[in-house]
Amino acid sequence: MMSRIGFHGPTAALAAALAALATNGCVTTDPGSDSCSEGKCDEADLPDSAIADSPCDGLITDRSGRGHHKVAGRLHDRLATLAFQAGDDCPTTLDDMIAKIARTDPACAGDKLSTSTRAVSETAKLLGRPTDYRLVTTESCGFDQSQIFFSTFGVPAVTPELPNDQEIIAFDETSGVFNYYTSDGKSLQFFGNSTDLLKGSDGEDRRCANCHVGGGLVMKELESPWLHWNISNDLPGADDLIKAHPILGSSFSATSLENEVKASAETVNKLAVKLRKASGDVRGLLRPLFCSPELNITAQHVTAPEVPEALVLDNRFSGGLSFPYDAVAYQAQLVANNQLVDGGEGRRDTVLAFAIANRAATDANYVSQLLKAKIVDTELINDITLVDFSRPLFSEDRCALLDLLPATSTKLAAADIRAALTAAVANAPAGSAAADLARNLAETGGHDVVAKAFNTACKKRPRAAFTTDAMAIASLNRDLARERPIMEFAATLPDDDLTVDHGARLHPGTCELVTKFAPRP
Repeated sequence: MMSRIGFHGPTAALAAALAALATNGCVTTDPGSDSCSEGKCDEADLPDSAIADSPCDGLITDRSGRGHHKVAGRLHDRLATLAFQAGDDCPTTLDDMIAKIARTDPACAGDKLSTSTRAVSETAKLLGRPTDYRLVTTESCGFDQSQIFFSTFGVPAVTPELPNDQEIIAFDETSGVFNYYTSDGKSLQFFGNSTDLLKGSDGEDRRCANCHVGGGLVMKELESPWLHWNISNDLPGADDLIKAHPILGSSFSATSLENEVKASAETVNKLAVKLRKASGDVRGLLRPLFCSPELNITAQHVTAPEVPEALVLDNRFSGGLSFPYDAVAYQAQLVANNQLVDGGEGRRDTVLAFAIANRAATDANYVSQLLKAKIVDTELINDITLVDFSRPLFSEDRCALLDLLPATSTKLAAADIRAALTAAVANAPAGSAAADLARNLAETGGHDVVAKAFNTACKKRPRAAFTTDAMAIASLNRDLARERPIMEFAATLPDDDLTVDHGARLHPGTCELVTKFAPRP
């Protein structure tokens, strides 16, 4: 599961709510019946005897935690209905799955099916030559939004055949969830849907929850400019690889995938908020506000030498602020720190400087869903975010404040949450994160003023000294990111020989390096 400030799994109340959603109000054991709530029925918990046979029975292993034998007949995503339930064959390779969809979907008749592929590589762009890749392929028969995402890992630049191993995510429009599969080319595994993944993993069961902790799509490096994704023919070898395999279709940039991921967050987060609120799961409901269950990767986005604001300041307060560093000192410190990129053949940095992990856009969207549901208001969001604001992603101090709230409650309006927090921190020890939160709750506004004062303090510091400290913070940031399952590849972020105290951060008043929580001025 998540390291250090991670997702701790659902309460019993949330588990019950998830189970209730899985049955979706179904009142019949006839899988062909429309007598479920809103005319939809998810057969997730019906016995195998009530599920229609499919050609994939025995070839799909249920890893959702339910242990069913008949899996395909319970599912309603495009892949299940067109490839796994139809006909008399069970496709298990990328080629066969896409080919069967083309045959079984009337909208695809007349060669209307098209595929598109986006490529990513941690080394090709850096080395300036073809290396190896991961591919994300989608298919379309005229619809705008992708409904199936095929991910192929470990693809060499020159290969006569694509690897058989696939990770597949398919969207079920009837219930608004994603279904998660893998294939080894001979058989398939089903790891559950978005609501299942909210329960967390249990060994091999719901294994996809280790990375898809919120139940939606994940794209670590979400926004341009990208370190590793193909943007516009700038990833050596990627376009040639895609052209060599007709099943992959056209080469697309990462922009379209970014839009898909952001759209999925809106759908899945809205559902997660609804479920957690219904179950009264206070801590699960508010976790993405206090903590950071997911993460993205970012880097220096401007030509001037500026530290990514997301390293030292939460993006709610960083608009229009900049944190310049000394480019000469940066290069010298790369050598002093022995920073290297794995597989980079001695290169000390990624194609963009200051590559780091930052708070995920999906978490930010989740908080926006809390706001829309009136569980929090903007002032409360800012009050919480301002605690330990110079450590936006990995603040154990801010995350620990969540435990001051009751585990469950039926009082989940913004005023109720504020009242509960105010009471919980009323007698907090001076200098603690709880005392900082108490002060924020007692005051109105002024959050941006604090952030601007911090920015001014950073700019007043000797530029070389600030650069050294910022690089230490970046080193720790990467080490903490690598503890999370989502960081699957060593070359995603640089590594170095620094040993940085796990409590390190920039002081919110002086911008100097400290090793424990410091209250704001």
